[in-house]
Order: sequence, then C-alpha cells, then structure tokens
Amino acid sequence: MESAIDLRSTWCSPDERLGIRQRESAPLIERLFAWVEAQRLVVPEHAPLREGLVYLHNQREALCEFLSPTPRSSMIPST
Repeated sequence: MESAIDLRSTWCSPDERLGIRQRESAPLIERLFAWVEAQRLVVPEHAPLREGLVYLHNQREALCEFLSPTPRSSMIPST
C-alpha cells in the first residue's frame, strides 16, 4: 500500500522522491518514534501493546530505510 506522500511523488525523479520523503515523512516518523519511546516507559511489560512497541523500537533502522539515499538492501551483494 502506497502512502499519500508516495502517490504525490509518483512522477518525480528518485532524488525528488527522496527529498519529498525526507521533508514530509521524516517528521511523522520522528513523532511516531518519540511516541513509541514514551509509551515503552508506561505500558506494562507483558501487555500485547508493549510487544508491538518493542518491535517498532528494535526495527527502527529497517523501518526508516525509505528515508535513506542508499537503502541497506541495495548494499547487500547479490549472489
């Protein structure tokens, strides 16, 4: 599923698309992870929500890959 930001940048060059993502998506992602970190402090340890928060925390780098000019997946050598 594409985001509204991606839909608006469909006809843009890769560099323009990256700029749009960094300008429009990055602040949303920062707010999401600020919320995740705040909730991790108050949600009980064995609550199902806590498991999701821990997953988001642990996967932050991978989940933010679309904001990077050189995604990690492009650095993996092909066999």
